[in-house]
Amino acid sequence: MSRTRPKVKSGRADLLFVLELLIMYRILCTYVPAVSVWSPTIINMPVLGLLYLLFIYFIGAEGIVKIFERVFPVILLYVVNDVMRSGFSMADVIMSIMRLLVWPVGMYIFYKYNGVGNARRILLVFVASVVATMLTTYYGNIEFPGISRAMAHFHADGMAEQSRFFKRLNIGDFDFVYTLPFLPPFAIFCFKKVSKIWLKALSVGFCVVLALTIYEAHYTTALVTSALSVTLLILPNNISMKKMIVYYVLIAVVLVGASSTVSSLLGMASDTTDAGVYAERFQNMSDMMSGNDIGEGNTANRIMLYQKSLMAFLEHPILGGAPGGHSMILDMMGRGGFFGLFVIIIGLMGLYKNYVQYYRNQPLSEYCVYLFVLQIMLGLLNPVLCLEPFLLLIPLFSLSFNNVGNK
Repeated sequence: MSRTRPKVKSGRADLLFVLELLIMYRILCTYVPAVSVWSPTIINMPVLGLLYLLFIYFIGAEGIVKIFERVFPVILLYVVNDVMRSGFSMADVIMSIMRLLVWPVGMYIFYKYNGVGNARRILLVFVASVVATMLTTYYGNIEFPGISRAMAHFHADGMAEQSRFFKRLNIGDFDFVYTLPFLPPFAIFCFKKVSKIWLKALSVGFCVVLALTIYEAHYTTALVTSALSVTLLILPNNISMKKMIVYYVLIAVVLVGASSTVSSLLGMASDTTDAGVYAERFQNMSDMMSGNDIGEGNTANRIMLYQKSLMAFLEHPILGGAPGGHSMILDMMGRGGFFGLFVIIIGLMGLYKNYVQYYRNQPLSEYCVYLFVLQIMLGLLNPVLCLEPFLLLIPLFSLSFNNVGNK
């Protein structure tokens, strides 16, 4: 795509502001459950239609097609994963693609027309939306212990009305909580890169609120992967994918070498926590580090689900079989056989090309590499695919902070 940035005329600047407002609305619908529940189709559809009219005005239909072609492998991965989880409906597929494509097309337009102010305001709305939902999710899980975990099963159990009730209280569910591990890297980026003390303090405060929210939501994997982001504080600048792998392999070797100490610390964490799910998971991890049997708890059950998905792929590599249902990557392989594996490979390659290689000479480069590795890690451990950090946040931060750096 061209890196030229045309001068924005006054009328076009007004339309850029309208585009900014519409994208802010889409962010609210995505990250504020109460807004999504109370936003009727009679509003959402015209907003989406107006967005695409503005897209056509700024870059033409051919521009939208070019961006779609560029991110098609990523969108295909998203759609196939969504269809395998929720079932096929052509209307839902089209709407999912249109909603997802809003992010890369909108961000490209702001980049093309040097919409730095637009990007910063959108970033502010994103942060405010996430923080507001984190706070209500935190207090919601105190009032209704473990409700975020329970909400993950409401639709499958035919309890859609209960799910809507808690969303009206703005309590985040499984998908929201598993967006949160992707956000500490951006807060750490701000902490490391900006010079203003108050911005550093806000970054630390954001991470504290995020950690408290995940802890009360009782999602162990989200908590552990969020804590892993702390390693970014000592991550070298402009690190490559190969060096990133070596970096974390060394960390793993150190942990294995100190397995008895790590096992003892996990055992202590299990004894001190008042959350049953954490007590069990920490004890399971302690047992694994010490070589003991982990028993028949949730961890053993999850390992069994992973094995079931892998065996479905190995036994039915052409048509697929019945997966376990707790790993995005393994489940797609189990359900789709070689087709599922192909979609995963080209999807991750598209993500790497557009959101790791493309930003390799920018201040965000090491964070893009880390987020890519984190996406694969969570994709293996959970049935979740989180693309907004790539399609939305990386371009927003790049446009906002590169200009700050230049000044």
